[in-house]
Amino acid sequence: MNFKKESFGLSSFVIVVETELNALKSNKHIVYSSLLTPILYYVFYAIGIQSTFGDIYFHGQYMSFVSFAFAGILIMCLFQQMDQSVYRLVIDKRWNILPIKLESGINPECYVLGISTLPFVVTLLQLIILLAISMITGMQISLWQVIGMFLLLCIFIVFWTSIFSCIALLINDYKQRDFILSVVMTPLIFAAPLFYSLDNAPMILQVISKCNPLTYQLELIRDVMIGYFDWGLLVFFLIISIIALLFSGSALKRVDYTNEEH
Repeated sequence: MNFKKESFGLSSFVIVVETELNALKSNKHIVYSSLLTPILYYVFYAIGIQSTFGDIYFHGQYMSFVSFAFAGILIMCLFQQMDQSVYRLVIDKRWNILPIKLESGINPECYVLGISTLPFVVTLLQLIILLAISMITGMQISLWQVIGMFLLLCIFIVFWTSIFSCIALLINDYKQRDFILSVVMTPLIFAAPLFYSLDNAPMILQVISKCNPLTYQLELIRDVMIGYFDWGLLVFFLIISIIALLFSGSALKRVDYTNEEH
């Protein structure tokens, strides 16, 4: 397909974000239902387990299970929001809105960043709720830890939105979307150490988890919570997130939308 000159910079991004925010206003029920997840998991699961089993061993030291589960709940909430990015891209692609946006000059990378708006907003609200509940229940979290978690979430959202954008380009209808998302997301969620420590896990579980990007994202969040920062792992994720974004943008350009069957 022939593209007009792309609008680089903030203009493309702002256009897509405004569209996504309008869509968000029309789907407020998604936000409301998503806000229940961190509350239920933290109150009825994390606190319950903490009162039953106490602390958990992580990276050579013990930390409370509620702190450990905090990261697991946060990453789980973030990852579950990725289906919204796929949903938005599939709709745009199915009804030929995506090629129109690209032909009008929307930069593909800015488009990918833009469709992360809903996951970003919802995950941010979920983080605020988790912070509020955790502080009410006695967990101590500093401002620098909150800032660190926020910045990490931004990187992770870009990474997963880019990955799932590439997957969404392979999807032609809603049945395929639901099937592929279930096949991809469910194993990744269960293979990540959301609520258990790999330090004492069986070797086979450690091997499987080490192949899961969610595992390393969890480690970064938990490292922040115990006052430690793995700069090497952070730089690695920053680099692969940028690569994933550029790759997804390139994939959007290369798809032949004229041959899509609907």
